[in-house]
Amino acid sequence: YGSKYYTGRRVWDGYRHFAADWEKLPTEYDDLKRDKVLPFSMKVAKPLTVHDMIKASRSHYEGTEFDMTKGLAAGPFGTPDRYGDGAAGE
Repeated sequence: YGSKYYTGRRVWDGYRHFAADWEKLPTEYDDLKRDKVLPFSMKVAKPLTVHDMIKASRSHYEGTEFDMTKGLAAGPFGTPDRYGDGAAGE
């Protein structure tokens, strides 16, 4: 993992889009690999469509505390893209 939160936040975001009880999930944790932080599955709030899956794959955490379209790194146009050399911690 380049960042201990990358994979966990993507899973959390999927639950945010689809699960009925996603608000109960933690956003902070120590070790996603060794601790059972997130459940294997959750009950969906409504039947899923192809458009739901497309919307989730385009998500940049908009409307959450992790919104990548906000802040200094988003630049003047609110881009969610981040550029670096790929080294851990960037």
